[in-house]
Amino acid sequence: MQEVFGIGEMVGPTVGPTLGGWITDNYTWPWIFFINVPIGILAIILTLLFMHDSKFQRHAASRFDAVGIGFLAIGLSCLQTVLEKGNREGWLESNLICWLIFFSVTTLTAFVVWELHVEHPAVNLRVLKDRSFAAGVTMQMAVGLGLYGGVFLLPVYLQQLRNYTAAQTGWILLPGGLATGFMMPLLSRVVLRIPARYLVFIGSVLFITSMMMLHTITMDTGTGDLLLPLIIRGVSFAFLFMPLAVATLSLLKGRAIAEGTGLFNLARQLGGSAGIAILSTYLTTQTAQHRAVLVEHVNSFNPLAQMRLNAYQQMFMAKGAGTVIAHQQAYSLLDTVVNGQSFLLAFQDAFFMIGLIFAAMMPLIFLLRKTAVGITGQIASEVE
Repeated sequence: MQEVFGIGEMVGPTVGPTLGGWITDNYTWPWIFFINVPIGILAIILTLLFMHDSKFQRHAASRFDAVGIGFLAIGLSCLQTVLEKGNREGWLESNLICWLIFFSVTTLTAFVVWELHVEHPAVNLRVLKDRSFAAGVTMQMAVGLGLYGGVFLLPVYLQQLRNYTAAQTGWILLPGGLATGFMMPLLSRVVLRIPARYLVFIGSVLFITSMMMLHTITMDTGTGDLLLPLIIRGVSFAFLFMPLAVATLSLLKGRAIAEGTGLFNLARQLGGSAGIAILSTYLTTQTAQHRAVLVEHVNSFNPLAQMRLNAYQQMFMAKGAGTVIAHQQAYSLLDTVVNGQSFLLAFQDAFFMIGLIFAAMMPLIFLLRKTAVGITGQIASEVE
């Protein structure tokens, strides 16, 4: 069942950009939000027909932890806003950002304290005492960063730097998701005999490899050049999703399985949300830094810069522009080129950073238990 669940996890990031790109190009971008309406209605119907609470969930249904959920919602909302608007507002120079940081730290601290002391917490943080579970949850945050961070970075690169349409971008991203869906069933037949943490190690190596390949993208990188790293990335998620879940949740018992699963899935969403916000800020910061370095070399003392400027000026004069106008247009074009290169270098840095984060997480693999994926059936039966 884990492979089926994993395929479902990849449907959104795979089909979403492709379908959303087609809708954006053929209609208008607000229409992409209506994709969720028929899917949501279908999900509600199927949930009411086929989903049933386990005996542990039925027993705790009346104990809704509104206080804990309130602390968590406020804390994460403030943190998300800080990450998204911090660079734009000047970080600690902005009173708004300072207050948001204060509320985020205060409410998240209160959330942890409350959840550790309340009898029936919304998020059972006590399960983090298990070494393997804590390592798996931490790695799951990195998986969320890699999954949603890549979905964020690649469309921005393709559309803003390479002038691809939204639909073209979606089709470029599609093979990676298909690779994940193709590998999940195959992997489920192999992993019955292989310890889960070995598969997580393979998936991590493949993912880092794909990030290092994307780290070398240029303005001349073609669609075919992107295909291999995206397929490798998709295959890596097949090795990460199911084995990591099983290695993390394998020895939890009773109600702790449902509680641990919720925290495990929350970690991926937190990693993705925080990752997108951090990457957005990182792109802005790195672009500014690279531009400052490049501008230092574009001056009258640099013969290569002067050659490029003269070539641009001659090009505009050949099109009928006067000397003064052609000179101004040449400077404008050169500035555009510098901005584009700065943005490109920032994308290279962002992909490298994601790979570096994954590399830093790899020692946690040794904390995971050597659990075969075959134990998934035991987990399912305990939840029921």
